[in-house]
Amino acid sequence: MSEISTSQQGTPDGAAGDHNAMQVGESRRRPIGSGWRWISQAWPLFSPSWGQWILAVLLFLVIYIGLEMIPLIGPVISMLLAPVLGAGLLYMAHRAREEGVVEIGDLFVGFRQHTGALIGLGALNLLVTLGIVIAVLGPVFASMDMQAMAEMESGAALEQRMIANAGMGLMLAPLIALALMIPWMMAYWFAVPLVFFGNYGIGSALKSSLIASLRNILPMLWLSIIFILLAIVASIPLLLGWLVLLPVIAITSYVMFRDIFSET
Repeated sequence: MSEISTSQQGTPDGAAGDHNAMQVGESRRRPIGSGWRWISQAWPLFSPSWGQWILAVLLFLVIYIGLEMIPLIGPVISMLLAPVLGAGLLYMAHRAREEGVVEIGDLFVGFRQHTGALIGLGALNLLVTLGIVIAVLGPVFASMDMQAMAEMESGAALEQRMIANAGMGLMLAPLIALALMIPWMMAYWFAVPLVFFGNYGIGSALKSSLIASLRNILPMLWLSIIFILLAIVASIPLLLGWLVLLPVIAITSYVMFRDIFSET
């Protein structure tokens, strides 16, 4: 097997044999124009096997939505398994590039390789997301000003104060959400492929992903703008365009990761 070139990596056993090995190195800075180039490089990996890609993404969605519908524990399970299934989509893109083969069964390769670390990423994502929700809602509830209730103000005065304070809390909530979510999304963005392809530990993957995102914030911002525009177009024909856009997004994520991290 090819040797992985970071200090703590090894090739995923079975998931990536000699013909599929990827040498993962330090992240590189890419120019802003890479945002469009990543998409243009993803399309040739999608178009020859567009049917399989659409079926794979539909299967992903069916599984994810099905898990979400399980009472009480469904949303928890779906967040835990999202990185596992996400790794499968990335591996499908990897095989499409290396072998020209797209197999829907590869969607489940994450259940055979690095499963514990991928589920660990999902668990951490769940905990951080819950923490952010609590942090965002905190000012809203705190702004209700319980002291005003203790002062036994008249009903009208109390109601007006609570409405005003709640409004202030609602204005602060989006700012707090952005301040917390953006750094976490940057740390999480490349974590799944770093764990799967590079055999990184969870902490190292998050750190390397954050550094890579900061180095490439301009092309990633340009890519986001392009995807927003494509999402608008994909939504026009009864959302049918999303059947193409979703697999292209998944493949683009792989192309972006390879361009920034891979040494091959």
